[in-house]
Amino acid sequence: MMTNPLQLFSDSKLFLFCGGGIFSAMFGASRCIMDKTAYNKLYSFYLNDFTAQIKECSLPDKAFESFNSMISIERNKTDRELFFSNLGNNIKGISLSRDKVMPYYGVAEALGNDFANAHIQQLDFPFDYSHEQPFPVGKLFEPNEVDKAFSRVFEDAVEFLS
Repeated sequence: MMTNPLQLFSDSKLFLFCGGGIFSAMFGASRCIMDKTAYNKLYSFYLNDFTAQIKECSLPDKAFESFNSMISIERNKTDRELFFSNLGNNIKGISLSRDKVMPYYGVAEALGNDFANAHIQQLDFPFDYSHEQPFPVGKLFEPNEVDKAFSRVFEDAVEFLS
């Protein structure tokens, strides 16, 4: 959406669920995502080497600038926050309070605090969950509570995107 080639996404809406955070605030070391060694190398590469290596290979373009602006809060902060601000009511999302991989504060860093507070809702379910399993199943979980949480999230998404 940030690059918007040929203006294809000009009338699009964006619904975020457990996403949209600035990369530097993500914690992707998880047995379901990647191991700690891989995560540390990836994190170091994007924070320290990515920009210089891309500029050596080619001229930065809109896709590069958009991606790069989502790596750390200080990279293209004004342009990034302006982009999200200009989306206005075409963006909405849900962040889970106990999400350790994609915490709300990282979403606020990406979108800007005021904009995130107005467009991203924080939820906390009454059961143990994680980023990797926001709607867990099994004997340890009350299915009605999990189903209710699932319905809440996706009813909001459908209503917004309809």
